[in-house]
Amino acid sequence: MANAMDAMLARDFQPAVKALGFRRTGRTYRLGAKGQDQGVINLQGSSGSGFGATIFYVNLALMPRIWLEFGSWFSNSALKDDPDEVFGVLRNRLLAPIDVAARSRGDSLTGIPSQQWRFSNDEEAEHCGRRLTMLVERDVAPLLDELRDPVKLLDFVVRPEAERGVFREIEPGPEVLTAVLLADSGPSERVDSALKKLRLQGIDRVVEWVEMRLSRT
Repeated sequence: MANAMDAMLARDFQPAVKALGFRRTGRTYRLGAKGQDQGVINLQGSSGSGFGATIFYVNLALMPRIWLEFGSWFSNSALKDDPDEVFGVLRNRLLAPIDVAARSRGDSLTGIPSQQWRFSNDEEAEHCGRRLTMLVERDVAPLLDELRDPVKLLDFVVRPEAERGVFREIEPGPEVLTAVLLADSGPSERVDSALKKLRLQGIDRVVEWVEMRLSRT
């Protein structure tokens, strides 16, 4: 499975993302320098692989440096220059197009693509790699690049889910995101409004960190 997947990625995907400015570490591809804001694509093999089939997930994440600094302070953990995608402020899996998806019986009946990508031979691997490359070039890379701007990211998270493209799900609340991502930009009405709502919600630890950062500006 591992060799087949690596061979698939080497054909079209890796040259394409390298041309887009991504750095590679194993099966993780990062847009952005070490210690800076990063967009991440991670290819994760599935335990369902076998019997001639290779199944994998495409994990996506956006990791603003200031969000990682907040998380490090909040959890009292070391700050990494190249953190894993699980620490992203946005995290989703790229859905596989129907023609390269590994679907359950329920999925096949509904026609809903799964999160699992699949190929079984060299011809399917080449097709799968081309489909993945096309989606990354068209949808993923431009969005990861755009959303490294904190203001554009905050405008993005308030969009309806149907308009968020590959990042459908957003976990942190908008007030938390606003306060944290703009903490180094200095006092503003937008930050003050977010802090007011956080105080009312009793989210004091976020308020503490943001006020500490604001005091440095």
